[in-house]
Amino acid sequence: PKAGGDTRRLRENSPGQPPRRAMSVMDPPSPAGRRWWSVVRARYREEIGAPSSRGMLHEPAPPSLALAKQRAENRLVLDPATGETFARSRRAAKLADFEALGTGAYTYISLLHRLRAYFALLALLSVSSMVSNAYGDELADKQTSLQSWLFTGTSLGNADQVAPAYGATEFLISCIMTAYLFFMAAALRRDARRVEHKHVTPADFTVQVSGLPRHLTAAPIKRALEAALELRGPHVAITVPLHQRELILVHREIRLISERREAYSTDIHGLQAALQRNGRLSPRAATRLEQLRKALAKVSALREEKLDKAAKLAATYGAEGPTSAGVAFITFANAADAISLVKQGLMKLPEIRPEPFLCGRAAEPSDIIWENLGSTDGMARQIRGTIYMSLLSLAGAAIIGFTAYVQPKVLEAQHNHAADTFINFFGTTILISGYLVVFIVVPIVEVSLMRHISVTQKEVSQVLKLVVFQVMATISTIGSFVADTALSLNRDWYILGGFMLVNGMMVDLFMITCIVQGWGLIRNVGRIFYAPKALTQLEMDALYAGDGADMYVVDRLQIVTKFAVMCYICSAAIPLLHWVVLLVIVVSIAIDETNLLHRLHPAPRTDESCVKVVLTFVMPLAVLLHLCMARVFFAQLRDAEKLPDLTAAEAFVKSLPNVSMWGDLIGFRTEADAGLDFVSWSMWVNLPFVLLFIYREWRPLWPGGTGVATPQSGPTNTNIDGTQRGTRAPQIKTRGRQKQRTSPGDGLSNLPRHLVHAAAGSFNGLFTSFHNEALDLKYTDLEDHYRASRREAELQYDPPDTSSLLEELQRRRDGHKGGHSGDEGDRL
Repeated sequence: PKAGGDTRRLRENSPGQPPRRAMSVMDPPSPAGRRWWSVVRARYREEIGAPSSRGMLHEPAPPSLALAKQRAENRLVLDPATGETFARSRRAAKLADFEALGTGAYTYISLLHRLRAYFALLALLSVSSMVSNAYGDELADKQTSLQSWLFTGTSLGNADQVAPAYGATEFLISCIMTAYLFFMAAALRRDARRVEHKHVTPADFTVQVSGLPRHLTAAPIKRALEAALELRGPHVAITVPLHQRELILVHREIRLISERREAYSTDIHGLQAALQRNGRLSPRAATRLEQLRKALAKVSALREEKLDKAAKLAATYGAEGPTSAGVAFITFANAADAISLVKQGLMKLPEIRPEPFLCGRAAEPSDIIWENLGSTDGMARQIRGTIYMSLLSLAGAAIIGFTAYVQPKVLEAQHNHAADTFINFFGTTILISGYLVVFIVVPIVEVSLMRHISVTQKEVSQVLKLVVFQVMATISTIGSFVADTALSLNRDWYILGGFMLVNGMMVDLFMITCIVQGWGLIRNVGRIFYAPKALTQLEMDALYAGDGADMYVVDRLQIVTKFAVMCYICSAAIPLLHWVVLLVIVVSIAIDETNLLHRLHPAPRTDESCVKVVLTFVMPLAVLLHLCMARVFFAQLRDAEKLPDLTAAEAFVKSLPNVSMWGDLIGFRTEADAGLDFVSWSMWVNLPFVLLFIYREWRPLWPGGTGVATPQSGPTNTNIDGTQRGTRAPQIKTRGRQKQRTSPGDGLSNLPRHLVHAAAGSFNGLFTSFHNEALDLKYTDLEDHYRASRREAELQYDPPDTSSLLEELQRRRDGHKGGHSGDEGDRL
């Protein structure tokens, strides 16, 4: 009543004053309101155990989501223009901002920007074909919905005839696809070399020595390296990693468990001190104390198990301990010394053996997987893992295709609503399981079975496996419907398989690109459901931050590549796919730029290998499939009227030129076949250039070629263009208008080579020279820069140090001999 009276008096109008307006939530509270709020706040603080100014209960605060969010934001990428994170500066992202994330992330974003312009051009060129198909009425009586008409009404199956303009457009699009292979390869070379020379990293000052004896320990190898003539100049550090994979993994687990154990013990100590000081705890604090005690007992027992495992592993190394991993890293004070040794390529260590050892530019410290250095069975494991994943992908693709084909048939035979619901649920579950089993198993196999020595190698292996599976699953889904069309890609197939393809792409765009990867489904599930339940601030910080951008580029690149490959395969018959992929790329640019700069903490710095393997291996094969499938789609649709039972294989064989057709290939035949003539020309004109690209890009990887890189050979020593990494690219001077002495036949003999180079666009990447910024800096300058950027963890070539674990194991053994436990954690 007193508070009510105060409120009524406050609302009364004062004499001679205008009528008082109604109070709002923005008005300052009344004295009575402040007293009421102080009581509520005191009771809330007593409930949660927070300290109170009235001295009720002084307890440690529980984990804070606000603090976890702040710490997660502090790990984001810094904006060099403002010195703050991009999430706080809110500056519009530029393409150059992604250079700080490493060559791998930058080349991926650069690829998306170029693909946007590329598919925009293809989409505009395909408008005439879409309009021509839309005026046909072949599928008008077979449409079942507006969505079906939108997806298939502009396809080749709806066309009355193959118009010459349609074939000419397909010829032009195929030529652009072929030329784009050469352009993208040259652009990737230029981008990789420019970013590598522009941004100075520890790899610019470090040389990797390979082929060292694996039976020696680190000490004699380090002494031999220090005595080498090449190291007479100033050097910062010499690192000799040890081959101790299992011990490193156990040591990592023990370290993480010890951190959790320390956090539990600290919070328990704070709550027990509050209990002794106050005589009691709030209900929430008492519950948390009991949970912390149980968690501490659990992790302590787990730590003892890991220590027992580590003791068994340490006993296998003998008295001298683990031996060398076969490589060493030498960090120089001046980048010029490192570049000079890389150019030399060899280092003599007479104390070890008379033959010299190979030297090359080292990978980034964050790119090296230290526990896998020294593995000798990496190639065998790679082969086994590839076979296992291929069989799993085939099984998953078969399950997906079979389910996509059988489910509609079963639904048509059912007339019970409950049965339809169950069949839909069961079929959808099988489809999702067919996809998830591969996406879940592949990362596990890459980490546990394979022995990749760098993050780059792991990313390349994973992106290839996922791309192959995605394409196989999609082809099996749309290809399963040829069973209903007499194994023919006739007009009925467009209603079934063509509609399924476009509809599946739109579903993948919304669900995978926008929800799972764009919004971050797994990351936000951890933040919303698991982080609030964390017992300590350490656990809450880890659950809130998640894995960041680790393997993010791989996941995004494989889904974008899948869209592009399927567009290449079927766009000759369904021109709408160009617009679908253009939409996918536009959305992907917005999502990826936001996530990489504003939402995810940076991943380990990698090179351009992921993008290179897609452009070098996947896209040329996609162009070949486009040329072949265009011939199949056009020929089979034309012959379907005469030979309705013609299969896809028979149509392709029939479309190949024979002796009687060679004369027709150089000119038009009938008007009805003029469109098919253009498609035939497209195949035979572009096929040699695609094979030339494959030969040029794949030849260095063949046995006996230059630049052979095996999965276990370590970081490569050369740039993507063949020059030594860390060195300046050779400056190629063009002739310009200089007069040269030439014979009459020189111009004609060199004309084909110049035409090929001009058409390929190879000069884009080869005739450009970039200054190596590392030559202008010293290692101390690099240290200052990394500390200012909060990247100290990426600076040193420091393999996991297991010496502290071995010392603890020794104290533990001595303690057991003395009748008590020597575990250093007993003090907790």
